Amino acid sequence: MSLVVGLLLLLARISLSYGAQIETSNCSNANTVLQDVVVEAVPYPIKAGENATISLRGNLTKEVSNGTYEVRATGRILFVNVEVLRLTGNICQAAGIFKCNSTSSGETFNNCPFPKGPFSCEANVIVPTAAPSGTYHATISATTTDDNSIFCESADVKIE
Repeated sequence: MSLVVGLLLLLARISLSYGAQIETSNCSNANTVLQDVVVEAVPYPIKAGENATISLRGNLTKEVSNGTYEVRATGRILFVNVEVLRLTGNICQAAGIFKCNSTSSGETFNNCPFPKGPFSCEANVIVPTAAPSGTYHATISATTTDDNSIFCESADVKIE
């Protein structure tokens, strides 16, 4: 699960206190339930074997009571792009990693349902020491059980 949290920094623009801002692109063909997403990670570039703090802010246009996610990452190995990660799962089960608050009501939540409206979440993760340095292209997406797109974002992320 901590790998999922680490890859959440791929969801949107990453404003980082120690470096660059990573641009992401929306890869959904539909209107998404999650809007105005901002993800911050400290430090950046991400350092293998060190702690990283991941913060996520956004606005849900409707309550999300269930759904699935998929995370895919590719890296360049000997001049060939190779899929190095593919994870799928239930978003409600992954949600417990974050400490989340509704920014409108102040209510704390860390499981489904995710209430409609603005929220902020934070998690501390350890990036595995075995993570090879390099630039990875990652895509993360989620859909509700009734096939509405919650989000789909992709970005290039650097690990040192």
